[in-house]
Amino acid sequence: MDQGTTKYYARGAILLTIGVLSQQLRLLIPLPPVIMTLVIGTLVNTVLMLGARYTSRTICLMMAFVMPLIAFLQGHLATAFMIPVVFCGNALYALLGCRQPQPLTLLLTAPIAKAAAMAAGYVLAMHLVHMPGYFIQRTLPLFAGIQAATGMTGVMLASFIARRQQELER
Repeated sequence: MDQGTTKYYARGAILLTIGVLSQQLRLLIPLPPVIMTLVIGTLVNTVLMLGARYTSRTICLMMAFVMPLIAFLQGHLATAFMIPVVFCGNALYALLGCRQPQPLTLLLTAPIAKAAAMAAGYVLAMHLVHMPGYFIQRTLPLFAGIQAATGMTGVMLASFIARRQQELER
């Protein structure tokens, strides 16, 4: 393993640790579930964007898979059917971040693509567990809206951190 590969794995491990620990904030900070979802979602999306910028695509995909798996094991995902849904959304989000388009384009494309993919997966997963149609219709806009909002704030926070990192390196 060369030095560059080792650096990517080290960054990926640190970012994955931050992402997994962010998911545990629910246990430490007693805020309403919607607010905690916004905070945790923003932090997880920031970690994915930073992973897209500072590691490899393979490491990003591993992070995108491991975080929902651990979230399920921690009890933060209600059903195992949501693991592939979250993975697909996270993977799409991270892969679009790896392309590193202009910040404004990234601010719109990655979060909207993630929200759309996760909304489609959410509907499928809810049908698999036999949730009634009216439940899905009522919860889907909130679910997709939260995904888009946390995706956008994740891009903004990751951009801020990357700019700050560049300033510190000068």
